Amino acid sequence: MKGACFVGLCWAALVTAACGAPDSGTELNVRVLADTEVQERASALRVELLPIAADGSRLELQTHVLEGERLHFPMTLRMVPRDGDSDRRFELRLTALDAQAQPLVEARRHSGYVVGARVQIEVRLEADCIGVLCQGSGTCHHQHCVSADVDASDPDSWPLATEATAAPERADAGMDGGWEASTPTEVDAGDGGASGIESVEEVEEVEEVEEVQVAAQPPPVVPTQCGRSRAEACVVADCEQLQAIARALDRHHRLQGDIDCSGLSAAGGFVPLGEASAPFTGSLWGEGHRIAGLAIEAGADGPAALFGAIEGGRVERLRLEAEVAGGAGTALLAGTARNAELSQIAAIGRVYAASAEVAVAGLVGVLEGSLVTESYVQVRFEGGSSHAGSIAAEASASRIVDSYGAALEGQPVPLLQSAGDSVVIASYYDCGPGRRCDGRPHGLPRFTLRSPRALAHLGWDFSGEVWGAAETLALPCLRFEAGCLERALPAAAPSVGDGSQEAPYAIASCDALQWMAREPSAHYRLEADLDCSHFDFGDGQGFWPVGDATAPFDGRFDGQGHGIRGLWIRRPERAAVGLFGVVRGVIENVVLENATVIGGRGSGPLVGRLEGRIQDCTVGGWVAARAAAGAVAGELGAGASLDGCSASTTVHQRD
Repeated sequence: MKGACFVGLCWAALVTAACGAPDSGTELNVRVLADTEVQERASALRVELLPIAADGSRLELQTHVLEGERLHFPMTLRMVPRDGDSDRRFELRLTALDAQAQPLVEARRHSGYVVGARVQIEVRLEADCIGVLCQGSGTCHHQHCVSADVDASDPDSWPLATEATAAPERADAGMDGGWEASTPTEVDAGDGGASGIESVEEVEEVEEVEEVQVAAQPPPVVPTQCGRSRAEACVVADCEQLQAIARALDRHHRLQGDIDCSGLSAAGGFVPLGEASAPFTGSLWGEGHRIAGLAIEAGADGPAALFGAIEGGRVERLRLEAEVAGGAGTALLAGTARNAELSQIAAIGRVYAASAEVAVAGLVGVLEGSLVTESYVQVRFEGGSSHAGSIAAEASASRIVDSYGAALEGQPVPLLQSAGDSVVIASYYDCGPGRRCDGRPHGLPRFTLRSPRALAHLGWDFSGEVWGAAETLALPCLRFEAGCLERALPAAAPSVGDGSQEAPYAIASCDALQWMAREPSAHYRLEADLDCSHFDFGDGQGFWPVGDATAPFDGRFDGQGHGIRGLWIRRPERAAVGLFGVVRGVIENVVLENATVIGGRGSGPLVGRLEGRIQDCTVGGWVAARAAAGAVAGELGAGASLDGCSASTTVHQRD
């Protein structure tokens, strides 16, 4: 692959050979000027060059910062095409940085070479453009955003055409004629001395990288002085504009709609927004939209995340779908967040740790002095990190409120790997099936975490404004997400008992009977006869079985001789259907009358699949299953025991 060279400033990003002598006939000189105010306020100049091959493929972006004695105006960047490839084009961005290394003013040019000729174009950093951000392929001129395209072979294309009013008078910046640039002219074919061209100091070459492809069509120019307030937030309409936030880290931004970054990811990956030395300090308002297809790979030494670093910034109402791979601090949203506010964020994807020793997280790698509210993470952790946290790997002086984290595969991952002096309020992680979480802080059993009613009793807002559920017993979602619905679910937990063997929960209603599905490892006793003929879980399919293969019922249920009448279940696609789904515990002294059950393989009125013990029961009703239907239990597994039961059940087994 081929790159582009500044003579003296050799950007060999795409080859390992030295720049060598320029092509004998083709050369482009970019003369850089700056207004007096820019010269006085600028402490450095960041030069970014993106070569574009003739087929439209974009090569690796090259960046160099000139400061100290190397910063002077005017200066000339002398460019020659790599290996004489004169058909290539380039995008050049020059950004003056202030004393805090923040962008002061920028100018851009999109141009190419004139085969066999040596020509010159000019770029001025204008005082009128200080603080003006042009998105897409635009550049600022006289406070207006205009096209940055320049045809070096056409004298009429320079200066830039614009509908702006005439430029105000400005102090001469060292070029005769002020702003009015001469038309592109050929320069001396020698070493540049005849034309007064200055070279810029050399930088080291980098290793060869593979060619990548992206769409050649640039986004439209959006003229704006955006981002100074939320009302004037910069509009982010595509992934290229999302990446452009890196040039406006202190501004407010908002998503205009859903964004698909899969194309940019395939073209070489997204570069995290901000870093420790220049963090994101603005705001990103997701407006309930989605960023999908994001892929970031940072290598073993750095964090991979949408934001490299956030300091005092804010991110809100965003669904992020991403795959990230990197070293310490790698996470879906941010590598580091200090004094940040993160609210209503859904982060879903894959986090790959470069080694087992690095700390990675689902949401933020390192969380300091920050607030996370009403957010969740559903992530696959890969790479074997032993220092992972579902919300954060390392946290200090932070608050996590009404949020949860769930590892989609493998072992449960704690909410915070290292909590420091952080405060966790009504926030949890999925600690797996079962009633208890082995004493781990902030863990909730899977069924409890999937119960909006249970979470509502812990203070979460399921009134329709924040949380919802996509389907029955699914993990909670944020209401602004597509398909996230408000669910009418059964009532609260039993008011008597604590679920222990000594004080079992007292069941006195069909609502309380259904609540057992959230605590399949607890102990219960039936306190009264129940008529559940009109009871529905909330999805139109009747009762939801208590316990399944993932979280079987392994507690004790004592019916105390009371009857449950009219129970109905219609879940033909679900295996192990009955009042109890999968049982490894004990059920005793139960009377089940006039039950109607339709299920998949292994269904019965009382139990779908029995791997525990049923003692003393009376069962009557009607059951139909695809296979393994039974009058009391559909299937008997290893260790099953069924004693002292009688049944008057009509059984239908469907092929």
